[in-house]
Amino acid sequence: ALDSDDDTRGARSALRECVRSGHARARCLDLLGRIELEDRAIRRIPARWDMSDGEHGFIHPWVYADKGSIRMGDGDAEHPGVLVWSTAVSPDLDDQLLMGFSEPTPPPRGIRLELRPTRQDTALRVVVFDTSGNRYLMRGTVGVRVLERTQWTTLRIELDELEPIDETTALDPSQIDHVVLQDVSAFQGAPSGANDLWIADVRVY
Repeated sequence: ALDSDDDTRGARSALRECVRSGHARARCLDLLGRIELEDRAIRRIPARWDMSDGEHGFIHPWVYADKGSIRMGDGDAEHPGVLVWSTAVSPDLDDQLLMGFSEPTPPPRGIRLELRPTRQDTALRVVVFDTSGNRYLMRGTVGVRVLERTQWTTLRIELDELEPIDETTALDPSQIDHVVLQDVSAFQGAPSGANDLWIADVRVY
């Protein structure tokens, strides 16, 4: 009800209390994540974050709070400011980051970002959702890209080249809802342990 009245601060407070009390915890975490995704949603194209001022469009879903976290950090000479995605690789568990969209104007054509794992190679799966819940993957290897440790990799997501998972037509960029970056390293045989993934110079065009 608070969210419907545009009282996002009150809605967040109520949902956090719901999570602490344990009543309908999963539903409260889901709604809390949806509110934060909408709050950070991209509305104007182009958009860019170089991470120098702490601004970015990613959220770490509340339902994955025990899997990892994000924070701003120091990078290297190439990218001094980075978003650090810390996660723990463990058997049969993934972690996720989300980037939301809300009626982006004009419709985006693609997303470009720089990525660098610092401890071990990372297998990253990109899933794009439209407003109807249809899912789309990058072409090849079921949408998974392997990022080599200590090297910067440029990841380009061209929206007109995505392949639908569900029985639907090609993605209409004006109907894009959110993008999921899914760490599937554990499913690709990576050893258990902590890992940090640096994210820098994110562009939506």
